[in-house]
Amino acid sequence: MPKETVYQIIVADGSEARIFKRINKLGNLLQVTHLSHTRQSTHEHGPDKPGRGFESASPERHAYEPKTDWHEHQKEIFLKDLINLTHRSYNQHEFGELIVVCPPHLLNVFRQGLKDHLDEEKIKEINKDWTHFPLEAIQEKLQELRI
Repeated sequence: MPKETVYQIIVADGSEARIFKRINKLGNLLQVTHLSHTRQSTHEHGPDKPGRGFESASPERHAYEPKTDWHEHQKEIFLKDLINLTHRSYNQHEFGELIVVCPPHLLNVFRQGLKDHLDEEKIKEINKDWTHFPLEAIQEKLQELRI
């Protein structure tokens, strides 16, 4: 009897992730965990626009270097934590294949973070945002895509 393949499905955006497991391609989804990250705005951490500087010897003005966008920085931190969690799960043989569902700009972060740890053929990518879909809708969409 062939060994059953366990799929891990990650449905994520920049501040929320739902992790599902499924045994074989046609198995039912089981939600394993739901992760969320704070959505703090940049202005909650100080001014979000750079100030202006004045040259003392002339009337020239210079803008300061732009500060990091806190909101984008928080997304990166959340995704790196999610990637580390995925590495640990894979190293503990909790799944054989991975399906990542997230918006295109975040999919690139996943791809870069996972490329050294998982074979590309074991990762399937879907560039959509399904984080707010119910479990049944996600399962239906995966079946429509034959994944």
